[in-house]
Amino acid sequence: LLQVLAEPAKNSDFYLPGDYLLGGLFTLHANMKGIVH
Repeated sequence: LLQVLAEPAKNSDFYLPGDYLLGGLFTLHANMKGIVH
């Protein structure tokens, strides 16, 4: 998955929003784990 997201890095129009969304998902997951534990 990370490799697939890293490949289109040349296309900033795709990479930047994708990186922002991926970061948001990681943050949400971390917050959920924090709530569970």
